[in-house]
This record gives sequence, structure tokens and C-alpha cells, in this order.
Amino acid sequence: MQAVHFGLVLGVLALIGVAYGIGDSYVMRRLFDVRGTTEGDAFDYMEKNELYTRAQFDALHKEEITITSADGLRLHAFYIEPYPESKKVVIVMHGYAALFTHNLPQAEMFIEQGCNVLLVSQRAQGRSEGRYVTFGYREKDDLDQWVEWAAHRKGNGVTIGLFGQSMGGATVLEYASMNRRAQFIIADCPYSDMTDLMRRQFAKRHLPPGIAVSFVNFVMQRRLGFRMSDVSPIRSVRGAAVPILWIHGGEDHLIPASMSQAMYDVKQGKKRIWIVPGAKHADMYALQPEEYREVVREFLAGI
Repeated sequence: MQAVHFGLVLGVLALIGVAYGIGDSYVMRRLFDVRGTTEGDAFDYMEKNELYTRAQFDALHKEEITITSADGLRLHAFYIEPYPESKKVVIVMHGYAALFTHNLPQAEMFIEQGCNVLLVSQRAQGRSEGRYVTFGYREKDDLDQWVEWAAHRKGNGVTIGLFGQSMGGATVLEYASMNRRAQFIIADCPYSDMTDLMRRQFAKRHLPPGIAVSFVNFVMQRRLGFRMSDVSPIRSVRGAAVPILWIHGGEDHLIPASMSQAMYDVKQGKKRIWIVPGAKHADMYALQPEEYREVVREFLAGI
């Protein structure tokens, strides 16, 4: 009888182990391993929507820059310097499951406003090494190294600005709490808190948010070394002195505009928010390009 009971326990434990292994792999594959979109795919999308062309990108005078992250990954960026004598550099961070290609219109916007641009491929995406994204947790430290690269490149008197979209927006806001050099931050449709974001996404998929968050946190801690609570841009901006502009779509159903509004509300000092009526996620520039450029221009003029 004891042998049967012991065998049953082993069987149950084996099933739990298999279930955990499947769940662990599923979480890592679906949430953190986001490679897939190629530069060709991205340019096809940009050209189809008349946002930017391969020919425009090919015509840019640019350098390929690489640095090594704190955990040994080779990270890639394109440095575009139409104004060699200018000390202004804007670092552009793309979003989750995206590429630098998706933010070429914003890069062009900054170039038109007299800035040099560093177009970053975030870790585990595009031309940078790595297997897993970390929703801003390690990306903020990567960004810190890019900031130092820009400061070294341009020397004394450098003016560094940060632009990020979606996860890139969360990354530049996470950086705000450790900022030493950036003179401004522009965050396009960022999330305010990873736990809140995931709870919303799990609920949309009819998963029990509490259980799902707990399980994913367990996997994250074991596989990646951090938890959702470690990524909270709203906590980062609360005491940040750097001027910040938030841009968000009023009909963003992936990351609601209320997240940007909440961050704007707690931020002290220079700040601005622009909620674009009718715009969906990361759709603001495509919907209102002239207004987008003017809002950015006015924000920078006031710094």
C-alpha cells in the first residue's frame, strides 16, 4: 500500500514537473523571445504605409556602432551625423518586437530639427545580440552605455535627448531615475508599470491575473533574475528632474493612455502630455505627422 502511495506521489510530481516545464518554455517563448520581424518586413510595412522608404535609409550618411553590454552582449546602433559640428544627439529606442526601422520617421524629425541621431537596436532584437527582452529592466542599463558613448563621441557641451516608443518609451523612462546626462525625454505610448500591464493583458485573454502574474514572476525570477515589480516607469519618473514629454493614442487598447496620464500627473517640474484622439498603439505619427512634429518642436523649444 505504501509503495502504491509513493508511486502515486511520484506520478503527480512528474506531471507537475512536465506541466511546469511546458509552462516555463511557453512563457519564455511568448513573452521574452520576440525575434521574428526582419528589416525587410519592417521596410515593407513602412513603405506600404508611406512612412519611410529603403531608398531614404540608404541615402543617409551613417556609421554602424557596436558596444558591449554589462552582461556581454554585442549591441548595435546606426549613428547618423548630418551636423558634425553640432553637440546635439538624440538616442532613439524602438519598441517590443519591433526594429529601429519603425522609428525612422521620428529620426528624420529630429534631424530636421538640427540633431544628430543614434538609432539603437535593443537587446535580443534587430542587429543586437541576446535571446530575451526584459521590458526595460536591463535595457535601461544598455541605454546608459549608449548615453556614455554619445557623451564621449561629442565631448564637453554635449546635449543628449532620449526618445522611446512603447517598450522603448518605458526604457527611457526607467532610465530617468539614473539619469546623469540626458537633457530631455520623449516617451511615445509607454507603459507605467509592468505588473499593471501584464495583469491587463492576462485579463483580456481570460486568464486569472493574480495566478498568471505569480507564475510568470516565478519564471522570470528563475530564468531572468528579476520580477515585474522591478520595472515601474511611474516610480522612476516620480522624482526625476529631467523634462519629459508623453505622447499617447486615445484609442490605444494595448497600453492605455491612462498610463501616460498617470505618469504625467506624478511628475514634478517641466512636463507635457499630448493624447491624440482616435490614435491606436504607436499610431500617432502616422495619423498626425505635422502635429506630432510641432508638439515635439514646441517641447524642445521650451527646454
